[in-house]
Amino acid sequence: NGILAQVASNLKTSCEVTDEAFSKRLDEVKEAKGKLENQKSETIVKIQEIDNTIRSLEQAVMAKQGPLATCQAKIHQRRLRPGAEYCHDEVDDQLAREQRNLLEIINKLEAGLGQAKQCYGQLQKTLLELEDEIAKK
Repeated sequence: NGILAQVASNLKTSCEVTDEAFSKRLDEVKEAKGKLENQKSETIVKIQEIDNTIRSLEQAVMAKQGPLATCQAKIHQRRLRPGAEYCHDEVDDQLAREQRNLLEIINKLEAGLGQAKQCYGQLQKTLLELEDEIAKK
């Protein structure tokens, strides 16, 4: 009878230790899932911010295309002048500077746009990974 009582006591102790360890693990998983969900929320906010940045940069590039086309058309029209009417003057120099300036600005905007799109792709990948991890928890 003493052996059965000892075995029962051992089983009860083992059961309590197992329940406590399981409960602790559940708490850890809940905490980890909460952290992942917070990261997911932050990532979504960052994605929205990058999306807005991309739209702004695209609009800025488009806004510079018109003035660039106008400048290039003026340069082209001046070059079409016959003989003595075509001259290299201050207006010619100003148009050339304006064209270089616009092209430089457009190139910088497009470089920023490329970086923003790359960042957007990385954030989308991170979001999918977070969603996958959350689904596993």
